[in-house]
Amino acid sequence: MQFMKQLLGAGSGFRPPTNNTEELAQLHEGELYILRKNSAKGSRECIYTTALASVRRTETPFHYQLVITRAYQEGEAELLDDLDEGEEEEREFTLREELKPRIGSFEGNTTFIWRDLDEADSSWPSSDENLYEFVVDSRRTDAQTFATFLEAILRAIYEQKHGKGSEKLSFDQLRVMYKMCVP
Repeated sequence: MQFMKQLLGAGSGFRPPTNNTEELAQLHEGELYILRKNSAKGSRECIYTTALASVRRTETPFHYQLVITRAYQEGEAELLDDLDEGEEEEREFTLREELKPRIGSFEGNTTFIWRDLDEADSSWPSSDENLYEFVVDSRRTDAQTFATFLEAILRAIYEQKHGKGSEKLSFDQLRVMYKMCVP
């Protein structure tokens, strides 16, 4: 909870990108889960045990991606090569308002949650939709880094929706606009 209090008090660390495909913000360590309702596989499935999350600008103006990249410990990649052929190393999500991103908590760690638009139907909100959850390792990610990441997400969504820059808006204005509150 201390992490969340620090997040609310954190000033803007966001810096606009200097080239077309630069990463705007990163969370260097976490886990990626898919949360399913009414599934025989269970409600929570770990996709990547170690991953990093980044916000990346695309070559299309005002379009950004949330990119989750599988990370490996030293020597782990070689061991898994034979087992995981065909497994994706990176998952990309176009940042737009329909993702309905939000902040959550799991086992004392802050999480970033968004809708799985590939599985969602047009009748949102659906009680059966899947969600993705990136669980941030709070021991390795400080509140300022998370605030910068969250600000990059909100700016990307704003710019995609409105087709213009977000420089004139503060982080607080963006959080209110997208109802990004701490649970």
